[in-house]
Amino acid sequence: MKNHVIYKNFWSPEILNSLNVILENYFKGKLPATVQHNIWPKDIVLDSAPILLIDLFEEKELISNIKSELNVIYDTSLFPPPVYYFGCRLHIGYNGSYFARHADHGHDFVTTTYLNREIWNWNWGGALLYQNSLGEINAQFPEYNKMIVYPKVGFNDQDNMSHQTTILSNSSPPRISMQIFIGKERY
Repeated sequence: MKNHVIYKNFWSPEILNSLNVILENYFKGKLPATVQHNIWPKDIVLDSAPILLIDLFEEKELISNIKSELNVIYDTSLFPPPVYYFGCRLHIGYNGSYFARHADHGHDFVTTTYLNREIWNWNWGGALLYQNSLGEINAQFPEYNKMIVYPKVGFNDQDNMSHQTTILSNSSPPRISMQIFIGKERY
């Protein structure tokens, strides 16, 4: 895979409902989150406002269902634990947040799925910018249940494939996404 692949309406209603329950619990103050400043490399964080991370590792049934649905496009059994890591997190970005240009080195498979239900106003920012194999810059704005699959990291290493997000404006709602990483390194 040399370029990003975009799937609209990828996840089943069952998975989306489970994710929405988790998000509702977070917004009601019933679920803790980690701030990206504590775990991401400083060259990705820079001066971003907080992005809150909710690790879904303990959600065994949900992770099993996610892997099952991912197997339609990517055979997750090719990467058995403990040699390979399967990570799945929710990211909640607030006003002034973004992530700087980077290439997700060390991962064989990476996805971003948008979970914002409202129609996203492009003036809010939060666009994913990425470079394809021809060197062209593309943008994807949040759209509910749109999943972007990143190329295998070998492409990133050889061709400096990279991506980043634009800064969320002061008027934007939180930007909500689910990230999945499969690789030999933790994210």
